[in-house]
Amino acid sequence: MMHINNWVKGEVYCLEALVECANGISNCDNEKKRAIADIASLKDDIAKLNGGRFTFGGLLKDEAGKKQSAIEKGLLVAQLELDVQNYDILKKILVVYTALVAVATFKKKSTQRYIQAMGKMCDSEVHNANAVSDCWHSFKQLIDTHRIK
Repeated sequence: MMHINNWVKGEVYCLEALVECANGISNCDNEKKRAIADIASLKDDIAKLNGGRFTFGGLLKDEAGKKQSAIEKGLLVAQLELDVQNYDILKKILVVYTALVAVATFKKKSTQRYIQAMGKMCDSEVHNANAVSDCWHSFKQLIDTHRIK
């Protein structure tokens, strides 16, 4: 009976892994949205720094410091824009991999594990049935030794 518990536990773990995979795909959209929001915020900060308007980051900086901060934020914007493109590529790769490889492999291995678990259960039940049969056969032999009819 223990092997069936382990088999069920293994199947649950495999299903949880597929759910994690689906969550990873949807997280690509969330990360992309977060990067887009960060880009907008950084561009706003850059515009303020370049326009001489008030920002908390530029409050204690001189003109050179503000320009340097604007350049650094511009580099970060460029990296985030690449990230936005990469999230789209990553999502496509994950979808294709999941559909063509992960799900197919899961189905194949899940079927194999099911057949193995049912085979073990059948062997166990045959062994149990033989033990019960042997017990009753021994009991019948004991009764027959008393030769009472």
